[in-house]
Amino acid sequence: MTLLPQGVEDEVYAEAAREFDDKELAQLIALILTVNAWNRMNVTTRRAPGTE
Repeated sequence: MTLLPQGVEDEVYAEAAREFDDKELAQLIALILTVNAWNRMNVTTRRAPGTE
């Protein structure tokens, strides 16, 4: 369901770390993880948001 072979580049992570403190960065990562999980489930089950 998910393919991210290179991960997040160090430069991208460092830039985010400059903008957010540790707690905010952890919350941002958790939010992105949640959105990605729902998106992957919808893609896998071929469901479109708002159709039910």
